[in-house]
Amino acid sequence: MFLIENDTLNADKYDKKFINRSIELGMTLAEAYFDLAEFYFEEKFYQSANKYYKYAIKENPNNSIYHEQLANCYNKQGDVKSAKIEFLQTINLDSLNSNSHFMLGNIF
Repeated sequence: MFLIENDTLNADKYDKKFINRSIELGMTLAEAYFDLAEFYFEEKFYQSANKYYKYAIKENPNNSIYHEQLANCYNKQGDVKSAKIEFLQTINLDSLNSNSHFMLGNIF
């Protein structure tokens, strides 16, 4: 984790410590990646959030929440095309996800 944007010197080291500690506490690797992505998203470090949402999805591709949050991250970054793809994937996994339907409607 890094609190100063683009402070990549220490980022990987702290990210790995966070992930390892999360796993020690009983989280899955996907959950640890997702929590780290959420931290970065809240801090508006969207590039790092994007990276960890993708890692979480790679570990658990059928989790609609992971896809929805990646879509939100793409949307914040202005990547509407990628956001659309991820919102559609979210809806494919969870057709009752009203937020993704709403956000997809806003894109069109």
